[in-house]
Amino acid sequence: MSEEVEEAAEDLFIYMRGKVAARRVRNVDTPYPVIEVDTVDSGTIGGRRVSDIVTYVQKELPNGMYDGRAEVVITVPGGAPTNETVAVWKGIGVGRSDGQGGIKWVGGITVHSKSERLDGIAAYGHFTVSSDGDVVQRFYRVN
Repeated sequence: MSEEVEEAAEDLFIYMRGKVAARRVRNVDTPYPVIEVDTVDSGTIGGRRVSDIVTYVQKELPNGMYDGRAEVVITVPGGAPTNETVAVWKGIGVGRSDGQGGIKWVGGITVHSKSERLDGIAAYGHFTVSSDGDVVQRFYRVN
């Protein structure tokens, strides 16, 4: 493995896998619908095992791509009401159909946390939702 590839692998900050839990129509006042999607995922943030709940809103654009905005709560696994909130993040991105009913997103996020180790981190990455509702998130730390 080249040194560049090894360094890039070490920069992985968030890795999550999960499923779409719900979809809702938010707006159909234009020919470009606005859809809200909720996912439930588990994985790691900064090497710590966590779960998350994601809500993102996607708007179809005239060129066939999507504009997206996400809000996420990251918790330590354990089931409510014992879940400890580890961090929250907000993100923006652009999505494109994968040609099979799913959407591949590229975007940026900012993390906020009571933990000094996590607070203020910016990251970029990929958020993929397949046609059957499988979700994979990979974000790479910038700062």
